[in-house]
Amino acid sequence: MEMLQNMRGILILLAAGIIMFAVYYAGQVIARRKILREQKESDVRAPRSRDTIYLEDKIRTLTLQINNLNELNTRYFTFSQKLAEAVTHLYSSLIFKEVVSTVVYLVKEIINTDTIEIYILDTEKNLLKRIWIDEKPGEEVSYAIGEGLVGSAARHHMVTTMGETYRAGSSEKEKTKLRVAAPILFKDQLLGVIGIGETRKITGNESAFLKIIADIAGVVLINQTYIKEWKDEAITDALTGLYNRRYFYFMTMKYMEKSMREDIPIAICLFDIDNFKHYNDTNGHQEGDRLLKEFSELLIRFSRKKSIIARYGGEEFIAMLPEITKQDALVYAERVREEVANYPFLHGDKQPLGFVSISGGIAGFPDDAGTMEKVIHLADKALYKAKKEGKNRMTVHQISLLSEEGV
Repeated sequence: MEMLQNMRGILILLAAGIIMFAVYYAGQVIARRKILREQKESDVRAPRSRDTIYLEDKIRTLTLQINNLNELNTRYFTFSQKLAEAVTHLYSSLIFKEVVSTVVYLVKEIINTDTIEIYILDTEKNLLKRIWIDEKPGEEVSYAIGEGLVGSAARHHMVTTMGETYRAGSSEKEKTKLRVAAPILFKDQLLGVIGIGETRKITGNESAFLKIIADIAGVVLINQTYIKEWKDEAITDALTGLYNRRYFYFMTMKYMEKSMREDIPIAICLFDIDNFKHYNDTNGHQEGDRLLKEFSELLIRFSRKKSIIARYGGEEFIAMLPEITKQDALVYAERVREEVANYPFLHGDKQPLGFVSISGGIAGFPDDAGTMEKVIHLADKALYKAKKEGKNRMTVHQISLLSEEGV
C-alpha cells in the first residue's frame, strides 16, 4: 500500500515537471517570436545598408540567370527530342516536298519564328531559287551568289545576320523580312539556304540552332539525290532513259492485277527498228546509239502518260497501254510507225527502204491470253509476221480456229 502511494507521488511530481517544462518552453518560443517580430519591424523602419541592397540585387540577378539557364536547358532538351524525331522522318522520306516540310517544321518549333524561307541552288543558272516561304511554296524569287542576305550566306558558306556586311541589291526583293540566313552545305558543296525572320523570344542560340538544322538538311538532300539516282539506274535503261525490261515486267504484274480486279483491258505493243544491223554496219555504232535515243524520245512523245514504255532489248521496244483494247492500240501503233517513217533521222536514205522504219506486233490481255508472258509472246509472233510480210507495218494478233495461239 505504501509502495502504491510512493508511485502515485512520483507520477504526480513527474507530471508537474512536464507541465512546468512545457510552460517554460512555450514561453521561450513566444519570447523568441516576439524578438524576431520586433527585429523585422525594426528592419522595416531602419534604412537598409548598401551591402544589403547589393546582396539583394545580386541574389535577384543570380535567380534570373538560373531561371534563364533552366529555360535554356528545357529548350535544349526539347530541341534534342524534336531533332531526333525529325531526322528519323527525314531519312525515311524520299519525297522532296516532305523533306522541305519537315525542315520547316523543325525550324518553326525550335527557333519560334513565323518567317521561314528556303532556297535551292539551280546549278545550271547558278541562282538560289526560293521554293518555300512561311507556310506555302514560294513565289518566283531568286538571288545570285553574293546578292543580299541569302546570297551572302551562300558565298561565304557561313551563317549571316542582317546586321553584318553583305552586298545588297536595289530591287524590291531586298525588302525582306529575313534576319538570319544559313547555307545548306554538304562537304562544302552548296545546296541551298535557309532564312528566318524575327523570333518571338530571343535566346542568343538561334544562329547555332539554324546551322545545325541546315547541316542536317544538307545531308538529307544529298542522300535523297543519291537514292533517286540509284533508283533511276535500277529501273531505267542507261542509253535511252526508258524503263528497263525488269521494271517493265514488274509494272505488268501490277497492272494485270488491276485489270482482273476491275475488268479492264491491257494492250501490248512490241516495236522493232527495221534493218538496224544494216544501219549500225553502215554508219557505226555511235550513230546507231543516236538513232535508238531519238526513236525513244519519239515513242515517249506520242504515248500517253499512263503508258509504260521500255527498251525490251537491242533495237526492240515495248509499250504497255492500260485500259486500251488491242484494236485501239493498233491506231496508236500506226501513228508511231508513220511518225518514224517521216522523221528526218540521219542516214535514213541509206536504209534498204530509203528511210528509217519500224515494224510492230500487238496483243491484248485478257482476250488473247491469261498471263502477261503469253501476251508478250503473242505480240512477238505478230511482230515476226509483220517483218515477214515486208516490214514497216503493224500486225495485230488474231485468234485462229486452227490453234490456241493463232498467228
